[in-house]
Amino acid sequence: MNILLTSEFKDENADILKAMGLECTAESAMNVMMIRKALAGDVRAYEAVARYSGQETEKEARTNKYIAQADEYRARIEKLKAEVEQLRNAGGMNAEDKIEALFRKIDEGLNNEPSYGEGFIMRYSDDE
Repeated sequence: MNILLTSEFKDENADILKAMGLECTAESAMNVMMIRKALAGDVRAYEAVARYSGQETEKEARTNKYIAQADEYRARIEKLKAEVEQLRNAGGMNAEDKIEALFRKIDEGLNNEPSYGEGFIMRYSDDE
């Protein structure tokens, strides 16, 4: 397939491709035709061009943002757990005190950053 897409060809659009600084390959011709369709209002062609060019849709961008936030929050929670464990080891906290301290730390994070849990919720709602 790659050989067919990258092989040079001659047709009436070859001059247009050369004028645009592109090689006269099937792939280049197909890309130009897809862009033409997108410019003419073909939504599917536009979406294909956007995907091919590496643009993210709004939903993909939002999802990626929330996944990154969820991973960051998971790391924060692990750090908080480690801090609580250190407190427990240093002061002999019982299990209830340990849980209470962990939730207190999480609540501090929620109070300081209103969107603290959004990414975490989004991360796991997409996994189902």
